[in-house]
Amino acid sequence: MSHIIPQDRPTFRVAHWYRCQGLVGRENFLAFQKRFEEVVTTIANTKDEEKFWKFVRSLFDFDDYADCVPINAANLSILFDPVLRLMNALAFDWNRDISIQKRIQPFVRTIQVARELIAAQLNVEPELVAFQRNGSDPNAVINNGLTFNHGDQVVVWNENHPTQGEVAWRIRKDRFPNINIVVLDLQGEQDPVKIMKKFLDAVNGHTRLVAFSEVSHLSGTRLPAKALCSAIHQKNPRVHVHVDGAQSWGAFKHDLKDMGCDSYSGGSHKWFLGPKETGILYMRKECIPNFAPKDIGYNGEMQPPPTLPDDPLPWDASRFEMVGQRNDTNLIGLLYTADLMGLIGYDKIGTRMKKLTDHLRGNLERLRRELKRQHGEEIFEIETPKADDLHHAILVIKFKDQAQPGSRQQKKRRKTKKSEAASATPLSEQVYNLLYENHKIGVSTKKGNRMRFSPHIYNTFEHMDRVTAAMLVEINNILDS
Repeated sequence: MSHIIPQDRPTFRVAHWYRCQGLVGRENFLAFQKRFEEVVTTIANTKDEEKFWKFVRSLFDFDDYADCVPINAANLSILFDPVLRLMNALAFDWNRDISIQKRIQPFVRTIQVARELIAAQLNVEPELVAFQRNGSDPNAVINNGLTFNHGDQVVVWNENHPTQGEVAWRIRKDRFPNINIVVLDLQGEQDPVKIMKKFLDAVNGHTRLVAFSEVSHLSGTRLPAKALCSAIHQKNPRVHVHVDGAQSWGAFKHDLKDMGCDSYSGGSHKWFLGPKETGILYMRKECIPNFAPKDIGYNGEMQPPPTLPDDPLPWDASRFEMVGQRNDTNLIGLLYTADLMGLIGYDKIGTRMKKLTDHLRGNLERLRRELKRQHGEEIFEIETPKADDLHHAILVIKFKDQAQPGSRQQKKRRKTKKSEAASATPLSEQVYNLLYENHKIGVSTKKGNRMRFSPHIYNTFEHMDRVTAAMLVEINNILDS
């Protein structure tokens, strides 16, 4: 990577064009240039792994103790500090002139360059990628865009995000009662062959669409996406297979052509480390005419929508990009983020996150055994599959129902009002709140007395040690309270 020239990177070329067009002030551009050249040069030339990841950590502006340590990328991630600073600088510069003449050229140019870069990273054609406002919008395109016939069937995994899960499709069925919704429950299955069989058993000649999350936000299970796409298409070539990449886009390298999905979506604010209110929808060319757009507003070229029927809907993914007004600075943020992620390398990113997650799993296993030794019972179990190909960077634990606050003492004395209130609150929620209040560590809770951890490249192994050490203290305090 040492031959990489910062001035040849797409972000620099766009920012330099901004400067030439008077779209960014001199001081802001020079500040961007200095930082960008330093970042690109260091990433390209740092060979020592420990020094490399130490530098990457420095690109995220949070203090390890004064600020919250985030271990919750499955919900929201921190932006690269250089990206955020450029976005903020441009917001100030562009706020001085909001004319269409001033905005249209940078808006269109940034979208075009960002689309080309992200499409190349996904190994698809740029015209098949639409920029959306988040990861939920493209799911709404999928579950609202198809026209169904009587008896058509839709298969969804019960661990899908609600925007592509049972809730979304029940709402659709309220309007179109003649479609059949099959909600697939894998029941904790961790054998890839049996997982495939359960999906295929749900597919028949009436199936129009199968939608599943590549990685579950509930259990952390990673499905064999490529094998599923191939097997489903082989059983019924008419099926449209949609893969929700909300928990995978940016977490590891993707080749959507090789995956074989018909459409793929993701929001950039999670694993991609991008700005809020940006996301993508990819769809194969031959599938695009089957879906109506969800929005009819200004498109990615800041032009009004087509006037049907003489001016038809676009044949490419831009028909899904008529979302109207955007936050213009988010687009350069999306481009800058994609540039940095590509420089670091998705294979390297995926490997790093897997190492952090495996380190955390080892810590949680030791914590589980220590708590059992102290309290004579299992306090929690790790639900996320251990098999290397069935998980990535999400770990979910479930607290046992019998492991309730003050359980040992309550057998010996009458409960106080305080202990009754504590018992009414799931252990997961109490630990979650205490980790933040007492240790400034941000994780997540999920339904069913569960807690979720999702580290990213801004995390360190010390963070993984710290969270489990804090959990030991807080769980013991709760159980002995």
